[in-house]
Amino acid sequence: QEGVTIGDRTRIQSHTFICDMVSIGNDVFVGHGVMFINDTMPPQPEKEKWLPTIIEDGASLGSNCTIMPVRVGKNSVVGAGAVVTKDVPPHALVIGNPGSVRGWVSHDGEVLGPELVCPRSRRRYRVLNGELVEDV
Repeated sequence: QEGVTIGDRTRIQSHTFICDMVSIGNDVFVGHGVMFINDTMPPQPEKEKWLPTIIEDGASLGSNCTIMPVRVGKNSVVGAGAVVTKDVPPHALVIGNPGSVRGWVSHDGEVLGPELVCPRSRRRYRVLNGELVEDV
């Protein structure tokens, strides 16, 4: 495919479709049957609008999710079957159709509870302007 890049230590499972203009970072997991879409319009040559998709380092994409032309932030998790139509902030947990942020993931890869404390490292976080930041 044209304009496709795949980073180091990235794992892509079977039956995944990667179209042109998709960039996948390092240490990304792409589950079975993930579908990348780079055209936001129906197939009408005069209206085609091809856009890039960027998957940042450490992201995890669940099986059978659909990724429209968006940016999926660093260390974020997209749940199985989700349809991602908007950019995903770093460390977000996105599920549903259309996909929406339903939680957060720590730097250690742990899903955070409502208190936003990592159960593994005990690091504390807060959400500021729609993004997860470490509380210092």
